Amino acid sequence: MTWRTARRASGRRGSLDPRLLVLAVGLGLAGVVIVLRLFVIQVLDRSWYRGLALGQRELVERIAPERGMIVVQDRRSPGGQFPIATNERTYTIYAVPKDIRDPQGAARTLAPLLHLPEDTLRERLAKPGDPYEPLVRRASIAERDAIAALRIPGVAAEATLSRFYPDGSAMAHLTGFVGDGPHGISGRYGIEAAYDQVLSGTPGVLESERDPLGRWIVFGQRSGTPAIHGATVALTIERELQLEACRRLEAAVTAAGGSGGTMVILHPMTGAVRALCSVPAFDPNRYGATTDLARFHAPAVTGAYEPGSVFKPMTMAAAIDAGVVHPDTTFTDTGRVVIGRAVITNSNNHIYGESTMADVLRFSINTGTVFVARKIGMDRFRAAVERFGFGALTDIELPGESAGDTSNLARREEVYLATSSYGQGITVTPLQLAVAYAAIANGGNLMQPHVVDAVMLSDGTRRRVEPRVIRRVMSARTATLLQGMLVSVVRDGYPKRAGVRGYLVGGKTGTAQIPLPDRPGYSADTIHTFAGIGAVDHPTFAMVVRIDRPTVQRFADSTAAPLFGEMAKYLLEYDGILPKKN
Repeated sequence: MTWRTARRASGRRGSLDPRLLVLAVGLGLAGVVIVLRLFVIQVLDRSWYRGLALGQRELVERIAPERGMIVVQDRRSPGGQFPIATNERTYTIYAVPKDIRDPQGAARTLAPLLHLPEDTLRERLAKPGDPYEPLVRRASIAERDAIAALRIPGVAAEATLSRFYPDGSAMAHLTGFVGDGPHGISGRYGIEAAYDQVLSGTPGVLESERDPLGRWIVFGQRSGTPAIHGATVALTIERELQLEACRRLEAAVTAAGGSGGTMVILHPMTGAVRALCSVPAFDPNRYGATTDLARFHAPAVTGAYEPGSVFKPMTMAAAIDAGVVHPDTTFTDTGRVVIGRAVITNSNNHIYGESTMADVLRFSINTGTVFVARKIGMDRFRAAVERFGFGALTDIELPGESAGDTSNLARREEVYLATSSYGQGITVTPLQLAVAYAAIANGGNLMQPHVVDAVMLSDGTRRRVEPRVIRRVMSARTATLLQGMLVSVVRDGYPKRAGVRGYLVGGKTGTAQIPLPDRPGYSADTIHTFAGIGAVDHPTFAMVVRIDRPTVQRFADSTAAPLFGEMAKYLLEYDGILPKKN
């Protein structure tokens, strides 16, 4: 081998193969990428990947709390309470349409059992790819078993807790109902809405390990927080009185040919609502069948209206308390009062001549109440109206409350002072009236009305609602005089059928026209009201009875007053108050 040949061979052995160089560089870059990726995974995105790993290994389950009950007082039930909103185990019949081989045949078989139209059912069962289609909710065990016996692939049942209202429509305006809302299942109307968060409770969480197939590992680690069940809300309502009030109210509204009615009964010494009922109502167990959404509202707190002559005792209380009149003060009734272009007359254009203030209430003399209001003056009258709580919310624990409207008094025109004195041109709710009459019964204190007696948490803690005096609205002397005048109204005036033999019962009628909705003036329709107290010497109730748009009788002394008298008799006997011997 020559020197040149040897050198060429030596040169080839000393140089690096380009392919090896490319491979070395590629491996180096890959190593850098792996190191950077590990840094990102282990340092920068550590928490995200840890969560992903835990999600593949851990099973997290939400534990739903049980909704709390709503209970009322009931002498005949164990423990003295009866649940008017509770939970019952029912079943949801559902389908997995993607697993149903013969939708038409399945629909034909299921339709009679589910009480659904066959064509509608067939459409729901034939939805391609649908993983879940509820067919019937609140199914019974018998219905569940009947469906299971058919063994139709893709049709099954799951247990659920459904809300149940044992007394149905009689308690509907108190309970409301639980239904689908914008944010899922929630309380709607009534106590269900007002105390939704308290009744709902707090969900719990169960964390446990699972295998690669997603199954729970029996001996794996388990942890979590338990669900806190909803509280029980106990109401001041007395079940026997509530059911009786609703029964009698419905019968009276029917007899009067009315469109509806309301009854509110308070304990005057505490402000506790003993009964609160309105008709027509709705069945909270089938709330979806109600097409008139206005029925969901409780008229006792939402139905502000011009009360008419039941407002006159408040005008008289303000005047007596101000010292401008007393029960024996006289005035001469000419049958009319002219204020500008307005002419105010008495019912049936009656003229009473010389009359006392007791006569003004006894015979419901409009001109006499105008005489009293003028004696008081606008400023003192308006202040008295506000003191009684009219024009403001009572803050009772029921949603949708109306404050009523007393804004006409701010206009400081004499005609509004005059008409407001006998309950025209201002609006109030039945609850506000009951609270005002309770103040007359208890000696002059305006009590905070409340329908909730206590909230009992799942841990046994009891939070009681204590009676509260809002303010004094009249002196004890004024209240005593008013009590006597109201007893005289029932004993010697028009509404004698509101009385109860052997007891001192007082009250006042009101037959009020309904304002036209689209223009000034009043329609021919009326609202009949009777508001009263009893027994005056042993007060246990203040009651307001209202009948809307009666068509059979013209005046409240023939509709609302007799209903008041019947319920008052029942109440006095229920409360164990003995009649006085004549």
